[in-house]
Amino acid sequence: MYRITVSDILKLPILKDAAILSGSRGLTNPVSYITVFDNYINEDDYLHADTRVRNAIYLTSMFYGLDDSDYISFSLRYFHRVHASAVFVTDEYVKEFREEDLALADSLSLPLISIKKNLPYSLLISRISERLLSHQQMQHSEDILIFLTDKSLPEYKKQDLLNTLNPFLANSIICFFLSGLRHSAAAEHSGEENPALKLIEKINRNTLYYSSFYRDGILIIKSFKSTSSVSTRKHISSIVDLVREIFPECCIGISNPTSLYKIAEAISQAYMTATAFSYNFGCTLSFNELGVARLLLNLEGHPALEEFYSETITPILLYDQKYNAHLLETIIAFIEHNMDYAKTSRALFVHENTIRYRMNRVKSMIPYGKSDMDFYQTIYMLYTLNKLKLF
Repeated sequence: MYRITVSDILKLPILKDAAILSGSRGLTNPVSYITVFDNYINEDDYLHADTRVRNAIYLTSMFYGLDDSDYISFSLRYFHRVHASAVFVTDEYVKEFREEDLALADSLSLPLISIKKNLPYSLLISRISERLLSHQQMQHSEDILIFLTDKSLPEYKKQDLLNTLNPFLANSIICFFLSGLRHSAAAEHSGEENPALKLIEKINRNTLYYSSFYRDGILIIKSFKSTSSVSTRKHISSIVDLVREIFPECCIGISNPTSLYKIAEAISQAYMTATAFSYNFGCTLSFNELGVARLLLNLEGHPALEEFYSETITPILLYDQKYNAHLLETIIAFIEHNMDYAKTSRALFVHENTIRYRMNRVKSMIPYGKSDMDFYQTIYMLYTLNKLKLF
């Protein structure tokens, strides 16, 4: 799930005049809430600070640092101790910070941000809280989508959940899942809000669409009334073109057209299609273009598959747990780099011989046929089944 960060908060229009003074490495710190903190901090406060609360933006005037420069460094250490996401300081009392204080904020990865003294706290808190509330609603939407993938879900519950997301969805749908969300360089440096959020908001303006963050990517549900092949191709093309404007290198997995009440199947198809080739930047694939992954998805839960998966992965997991050998990680990277030892070694930052040693260790541990081809087929099926289990 996408997390709201300090960087996202700084892109709000109300903070257009804010200045990052130090601690820029902490701009990716997640933000959960915002609070005002203008009381004096003493040694006892520092020693008995509640460190269980995390990820707050602290608004402060640093009034007590006006005549005591050492107080500022003490305050920065306190905010770091309570796991602050960032410190927003008005420019009313402290006009400049000492170099050692700026260096301290940098070393703590604690963003120190100057805001104008005439910016009302109440207005700033309201705008940031609205943004955080919107994010919480998206988290709730993702939870609903996860519930909808339960194939045993009764129809009446499915209807209630779909109405919660969008009561105007038509009876026919196609699902799209976007993985590997590397947005364009222009979007990266635009200074605008997160491109993924903008894409979701743009899609959701259409009453027949629904989009949300979902399992480290974006899910798009496109509903429609006409089921002709020409119309279906147009629906797919319009979504792909829209996505490519912002995420030219993401992988787009597309489900088969189906009915709204088979949404669990459609979500599964889109997700598996995208994640099976997430290492292939810029790909657009439909579920029907999958090979063995399509078969395994349709046979998910079959006793023979469960037995194969258990027999194959159990010794690997036990070995990894005992020796911290990274065998499963190596298998995944090996598959995602076209079973190329050199590419896998570069991806994992280890010597190529280490990859060969690990793969030979896997060969000695799992059941497979007599040939290298049997081994490659076995680990590919293991890789795909593991993806299904994670889903």
